[in-house]
Amino acid sequence: MAVAVAEKHGVRPLASAFILAVVAGGSAVVAVTLAGRGEFSAPDLVFLGAIAIGVAVADQFTLTLPHGGDIEHFALTDAIWAFAIVTAPPGVPTLGVVAGTLAWQVARRWPVRKVMFNAATVALGLGAAEAVYGLPAGRPEVGDVTTWLLLGAAMAVCFAINASAVALVIALVQGEKFRRVLLDPWRVNVLHWVGNVAVGLLAAIVWRESKLGILLLGVPLALLYLAYREWLTSVVERDQMEEMTRAAESIALEGSLSLRLPVGEQGSRLPALAASLNRTLDRLQSALQRERYFMQAAASQLRAPLAAIDRELSEPELSREAVAAANGSMSRILGDMSVFARGAGPGSVRVRPVPLAAFVSDLVERAPAALVGRLRVEPLPAGATARIDAARMSQALLHLLQNAAVHSVGAGDVILRVVDGTDATQFEVTDHGGGVPAGHEGAIFEPFYQAAHSGAGAGLGLALVRTVAEAHGGSTGVVNEPGRGVTFWIRIPK
Repeated sequence: MAVAVAEKHGVRPLASAFILAVVAGGSAVVAVTLAGRGEFSAPDLVFLGAIAIGVAVADQFTLTLPHGGDIEHFALTDAIWAFAIVTAPPGVPTLGVVAGTLAWQVARRWPVRKVMFNAATVALGLGAAEAVYGLPAGRPEVGDVTTWLLLGAAMAVCFAINASAVALVIALVQGEKFRRVLLDPWRVNVLHWVGNVAVGLLAAIVWRESKLGILLLGVPLALLYLAYREWLTSVVERDQMEEMTRAAESIALEGSLSLRLPVGEQGSRLPALAASLNRTLDRLQSALQRERYFMQAAASQLRAPLAAIDRELSEPELSREAVAAANGSMSRILGDMSVFARGAGPGSVRVRPVPLAAFVSDLVERAPAALVGRLRVEPLPAGATARIDAARMSQALLHLLQNAAVHSVGAGDVILRVVDGTDATQFEVTDHGGGVPAGHEGAIFEPFYQAAHSGAGAGLGLALVRTVAEAHGGSTGVVNEPGRGVTFWIRIPK
């Protein structure tokens, strides 16, 4: 049975008072037990030490699993408690278990408040269990069925005290309902408790027949522990699957991609699956939002030329040139949209080794006329190549050069730079036109976004640049200095 105090939420005054009361009660049980024992014989001390060591060792093999939004802890510690109650002299089980609990938790450097509370709940539970088991006159026979029932009742009292104390302090610390904290994991905890009591009783029966025979239980207990761990994991994962199924049904019925599957705490195999599915939902939601934004922006961009055509049809005195200009504007927008839509599709790029010197020379010849005399190309490493689709990469870089020409008129040179690294080739275009407004660095790559409403283009250039970069398996970004200038880069892996 696990005992733990939630630390991450802090401890409230009422919870602090309850913890102090439990610690006082547990200390009183230890004091009364010590007083009642009087002198300890050598066998008693050996038994006490063995119980303490057994508890400390068993707690190191605790199985931690998420369940119902909380963390449940499962170990064979209760089996040692049950074994000690049946086989050890009165008082020794309580003192041995408390000593073992204190020893390993102090060694782990747990917070003092937590260690004291855990040891106190153990003292209260084991003290009550020993009292129940000692009700009949004389020591009960281990092989008698009534003894098994008596041990079950004693351990049930211990379980109730321990579970209630832990649930209450968690409820007080986290501000949750005591009933929920106590009863949500009842099925798993009760099955775990029954298994521990049975193992402890079996060990006691073997101990009665042969002290050395207890060693023979090691192998089957190890196998039992492994099987038991898998069984508990399957029980918890089944509950998690039910929660995930309900969440998935809600997403399907409501059609809301903003909902997410419950991930829970790590400790089983399902949280990783839930997290992966949630990342998929994140991408679907992002894609849907981008699609909606794209449609809205396209409608907005097409509204102006369509309005011009409408005016020409209703006002014949307007020039035919206005209609031609509107048609040309729509053709450019629709053409850019078509290129953008095909940009990241399968087979959209055909990469091959391209000599960078010839590639850059051709790019300079095709650069916008506005950059004549202003475009400066930094020297390239001799013989450098890049694995790119030359036509698509030229298209992307010409967009960057056109962007620089529009936004840096009369603002100095525009620099074209190619950085040939060991893992990637990076193309850079730098201008000194004032940069991008702070906070807009990511948005400028969205379709139809125009940070500076110059009226030039449809706002698809930088979106197409990103599409070309991603089609090459690379990325794009910006180094922004608002008020001074900006460097756009495309990084393509080798």
